[in-house]
Amino acid sequence: QVEKVWYQAPKNTFNVIKNSLAANGYKRTDNEIKDGDISTFYTSKSFDIILTNSTVDTQYGGQGAAYGITISRKN
Repeated sequence: QVEKVWYQAPKNTFNVIKNSLAANGYKRTDNEIKDGDISTFYTSKSFDIILTNSTVDTQYGGQGAAYGITISRKN
């Protein structure tokens, strides 16, 4: 049984999820900046969600943004 899933999302999908969390019963519990990543933590009765905005190196030597979503089921 899968208890934790990580997904790298396009920016528009990431923003849709971020903007819908409160309406779906999630509460923001914390923020963290670590190694250039910005993570925001949300929780509900059944799940914890971490939204992470990262800066990544591109294949052409520049930098771009990456958007990650981690969903964990509570026990």
